[in-house]
Amino acid sequence: LSLPHNLFLGGIPDPQWLSPKVKVHGGFSGCIQKVSCSQRHLLLVVGCERKTVTNHGIAMSGVNLENCAHPCLRNPCDHGGDCIPQLDAFKCHCPLGYRDPFCQTRMDKEDIITAPRFIGDSYLRFSHPRVVKRISGWKLSLSFRVRTSVSRGLLLWAGRKWMTSASDFISVGLRNGFVTASFSLGSGQTTIAYNITAINDGRWHHVHFFRNEQEASLAVDDGPPVTGVAPGKLRQLNINDGLYIGGLEDPRHQSMNKYTEGLVGCLTDLVLGGNYRVSLLQEASEGRNVDYCD
Repeated sequence: LSLPHNLFLGGIPDPQWLSPKVKVHGGFSGCIQKVSCSQRHLLLVVGCERKTVTNHGIAMSGVNLENCAHPCLRNPCDHGGDCIPQLDAFKCHCPLGYRDPFCQTRMDKEDIITAPRFIGDSYLRFSHPRVVKRISGWKLSLSFRVRTSVSRGLLLWAGRKWMTSASDFISVGLRNGFVTASFSLGSGQTTIAYNITAINDGRWHHVHFFRNEQEASLAVDDGPPVTGVAPGKLRQLNINDGLYIGGLEDPRHQSMNKYTEGLVGCLTDLVLGGNYRVSLLQEASEGRNVDYCD
C-alpha cells in the first residue's frame, strides 16, 4: 500500500485530494480520542488553542482545533499525574510515590519497599548501573516472589529502548496462569514455559530464572527447573533501557506485542546475581500506579 499523503484526522487540507470513490465532501465535526495505529497510541494535539498547531506530540500540524469539554481539562490528577480520558470519564496515572484515584496521597517509601502492588497498567523502572550490570552480560540470576489471581501479564522486562525483531531482551510473565520466560541474545528468541505449577491462585510463589550464556532455566517454588537454549552463536545479553518490574509504560509497543498488560498483583523480594536484593521503591528511577500490597 503506497500513500502519497500523511495521515489526516478529522478532515483534510485540500478536498481535491479525496478520491471521488470516498463520497465524502466535508470534515468531521465532533470529538475524537484514543487513536491507535499499528497497535500504538498516537499523541494527538496537546494543549492546543483555536489556531494552527504544530509539533505537539506526533501531530505535524492542524487548524481550527480546540479541546472538547472533558474532566481532564480541569487537571484533576495531582502531583504531576497524567489524566487519561476514558470516554466521558477519566483515570489518573499517578507518578511514583503517590496513590489514590487522584494522586493526592503521598506514600511512605519504607511502608511499601518490600511489597508493592501493581494494577495492570503499573510499572517500576530501574536504570542505575548496579542493577543494569546484573541483568546484562554473560550470566543472569534473578528471583522474586509474586502473588496474583489473574492468568496473564508481564512480570519483568529488560530490553532495548528501540526494539526490533533482532533486539536483545528478557521477559518473565504469565500466560494462562503459568510462568513463562523468554529471551533473545540477538540470534533468535527462546521461550521457556513452566507448565508444572499455575501461580494465579492468590498465594505467594517464588520464581527463579538463571542464564549462563545461551543456556537458561526456569523454576517455580521448589519444583524442578525447565531448561532452554538460545539459537545462534551470540552469548551476551545487551540492553540499554533498564529493568522494568510489574509492567511497561506501553506494554504492547515496547514488548513488540509479546504482552499487552502488566501484573495485577504484588511482587517482592527481587534478588539479582544471587545476593543483590533490590529495594523496589527506593531504587526505582521512575514508576506509575504503584500502591500498597494488601
